[in-house]
Amino acid sequence: MTISISNGSFSYDGKKEIFHNLNFLLKKGEILSVLGPNGCGKTTLLKILLEIHHLSGGVMKVDNQPCRHGRNGNQHFGYVPQSTGVPVAYSVFQMVLLGRSRFIGTFSRPSPGDYQKVEEILKMVNISHLAVRSFASLSGGERQLVLIARALATEARVLVFDEPTSSLDLVNQHHTVELMRVLSHEKGYSIIFSTHDPTHALHISDNTILINREGTSLFGLTKEMITEKHMKLLFGVETRILDLSLNEGMVSRGVMPILPPFKPRAVNS
Repeated sequence: MTISISNGSFSYDGKKEIFHNLNFLLKKGEILSVLGPNGCGKTTLLKILLEIHHLSGGVMKVDNQPCRHGRNGNQHFGYVPQSTGVPVAYSVFQMVLLGRSRFIGTFSRPSPGDYQKVEEILKMVNISHLAVRSFASLSGGERQLVLIARALATEARVLVFDEPTSSLDLVNQHHTVELMRVLSHEKGYSIIFSTHDPTHALHISDNTILINREGTSLFGLTKEMITEKHMKLLFGVETRILDLSLNEGMVSRGVMPILPPFKPRAVNS
């Protein structure tokens, strides 16, 4: 499956465009990051993919076929939101089972196959031990894994993550990003994720879209998009891209912001 947008633009009021002339192509099994400052339209772009909003201009295609509003729907995409608002009192198993809704009729009950699918996904995401726990009782990292499992239960082959690490500590950020990598590289899922963190984009994505507050965008190979020059233009902050040598010849790359130092605290005599 391929997903693409050509010459895409969007406006809420028909006047001011959130973004314009946006182009990208996502191929099967690739990871695409969407990077930009607050208010640049990252979440809006994801909602267009999910057909919550529709392009004001340009064309979105799935497998080279134009999407027609109301026909294709969002069945191609499994969505992982930033959060669920107030945590619901469902069990983890029930939360993941909600991802099977598209396969269950309005007045029907889940089938044995639906229950089996949920069990398989819980095992895949390594949260089978949480199955009977209340979703509301989980930590932020555990909830994120449950939301990923729910998206997998839809059987969509493209997973859309809206700032998946925004509320997580460093350990859970790493676990989430690594799970996204595994789902793409080992399971064949295509992944689109929005982020403020260029290090995460540099770490796992094949291609990157940069969007600034003026609605201008760039698309290309991540290693060509995540540069010190582009980060300065995008965020207005000096950065350095650092390579850290690890064991067995592995190299980890990261983006470090160079912030002006604070003046020393005045010492009273």
